[in-house]
Amino acid sequence: MSIDVFLAVDLISFAAATTILAFGAYRAILFRRAFSDPVFRSRALWTAAALTAWIVPNDTQILFTDLPFPSSGIPAFLAAITLVLAIWLIIVSAMFLDRNVRAAKELDFFHRDTLGWTRFRLVVLLGAPISLVANLFTNLVLENSDLANLTILLLTGTLAYGVLALLLSGLRVHNKYVRRYLVYVGLGFGMLLVTVPLTVPILYDVFLVLGCTFLYLSAVSLYHLRDIVPQITSGT
Repeated sequence: MSIDVFLAVDLISFAAATTILAFGAYRAILFRRAFSDPVFRSRALWTAAALTAWIVPNDTQILFTDLPFPSSGIPAFLAAITLVLAIWLIIVSAMFLDRNVRAAKELDFFHRDTLGWTRFRLVVLLGAPISLVANLFTNLVLENSDLANLTILLLTGTLAYGVLALLLSGLRVHNKYVRRYLVYVGLGFGMLLVTVPLTVPILYDVFLVLGCTFLYLSAVSLYHLRDIVPQITSGT
């Protein structure tokens, strides 16, 4: 397959992922207006924020070792914006996973602490952003590709822990609509997480579109939550 074909596939997948995420964020905002309970309004707002955070940098190669620094010929201000978006993406993703895992714990009849999330949640909340900043430092200052690859492994590992905790805790929720929402979120983030270290072009595009699609489905599934009696505490 020629380079032109690969480039065309990348552009199509990028456009498709962007459209899917944008439409999902829009639907989540609409559903937020339909909710009267502040807990579910917050859930819809966080869903919209998470999808929006992935729109611009949904090509997660910006989180890998070819970050667009000024030395690559890209203007400094554009490189800075890209890096800020990458950091913002990781922070929002980590917080979104945390809030949903804690919500799932509240909805679990036995209030089980899946994978010890209450004790180890800082691994994701702090570990993921720190790993990304470390990746930027090793690329920009140290120019050490081996160490940069290690920081990417730490980044994907910490977020993978959050995704696994979300999926397992979501499956323990009795209400099928909330369970569906949480599983869609977990699958979406899981698919997108695979794209971070993935270097095979076609597989990358497939996981990118699939991940965005599952996040879109999580936004759409919010519609069924409007009739559920709130059981989530306001702190989640």
